[in-house]
Amino acid sequence: MSTAATESASESHDTEAAGSRRPTAKQRLRQGLALVLGAAVFGATVAAGSLAFYWTPLGIGLAYLLATAVNGRRGSYWATAVTLTGWGAAVVWLNELEPDVFAPAAHVFGIGAGVLASAMLARAGFAVDQLGVGVTAFAAGALFMSERQLPELLGDASTYAILIAAVGVVNVAWGLFAGRDHRTPGTASSR
Repeated sequence: MSTAATESASESHDTEAAGSRRPTAKQRLRQGLALVLGAAVFGATVAAGSLAFYWTPLGIGLAYLLATAVNGRRGSYWATAVTLTGWGAAVVWLNELEPDVFAPAAHVFGIGAGVLASAMLARAGFAVDQLGVGVTAFAAGALFMSERQLPELLGDASTYAILIAAVGVVNVAWGLFAGRDHRTPGTASSR
């Protein structure tokens, strides 16, 4: 096989693999409904004050874990779910047990645990996008660092409950819209 043919076959395989990672309409609908449910539970616990604000990263991670788990290995939020759950577990551990450790190191440890979990899931065949892991860690760090500048927005768990619900509603709408036949009545099939 020529080099050009090999590269073409490789590109075709990569395109198919990348395309197969996209959730189907049914999967989007399921993960959207799960995110709305996760947002409701998060809102009723953390945002309502039953749990302290420091439960926010873990609560968000668990909402995304629910949303991705409903689609099994092909769930599209594994990167977000495990990265935030790792970090969130470290934050809760720090605040609940008050161990004698350097807090920033514990935060790095938690995110590192999430990164390791995502790599292990990817090796086990789960649809984990490693770029998504990095983007999640970057965004979480940026929001965490900005909390003191915008405490009324970023220091309020209701903000995150609304954002989780919004992502869920977008997924539900996308799932419903993508699952419909959009051909004009009376036109020939595109086969």
